[in-house]
Parts: sequence; structure tokens; C-alpha cells
Amino acid sequence: MALWNDPYTRPLLRAIGLQIVLLFITGLGDPPELFLGALGVSSLGFWVITIVIFVRRPQSPTEGDLIFIRWGLFAISVLASPVAIWYWVTFRGALG
Repeated sequence: MALWNDPYTRPLLRAIGLQIVLLFITGLGDPPELFLGALGVSSLGFWVITIVIFVRRPQSPTEGDLIFIRWGLFAISVLASPVAIWYWVTFRGALG
């Protein structure tokens, strides 16, 4: 039961669950490859930052670290996905 008592376990489970929900929702977009690509960019940024948090504070995360791991994926997705979609549509002609 040591894993369940780890301070990172519940925030990570919430982040993984949120990742699955966001993948499902963005997969419903039209065209799905545009929306899934935008989510992929924002998810990559979130998981890189999460790994940096683990490396810096493996045993004693701050409350801010845990809040970021719980809700950071949602916040980054809401902010970064529209920017990524705008970039692909404007500069790469993704929609035609």
C-alpha cells in the first residue's frame, strides 16, 4: 500500500483520467487529426513539466506541485490547443 500513500498517486491518476477524457472529446472534432494534434502538443508540455517536478522533488511535493499535476493538463489544453490550431490553420493551411 505504499504506492497508494505516495503523495503523487492521486494527482497522477486524476491527470491520466483527464487525459483519456480529453483524448475522447478531441477525437470527436472535425478534422480529428487537427484537434488530436493540438492536444498532443499541450499534453507533451504537461508531461514534460510533470517529469521535471518528479525529478526536483521526488519525495516531498509542494501543494502547488500537486495542484499543477491535478489540473495543469486541463489548463494547458485550454490555453495551448487554440494556439496550436490557429498556427496550423494560418501558417500550414491545415484546412485546405
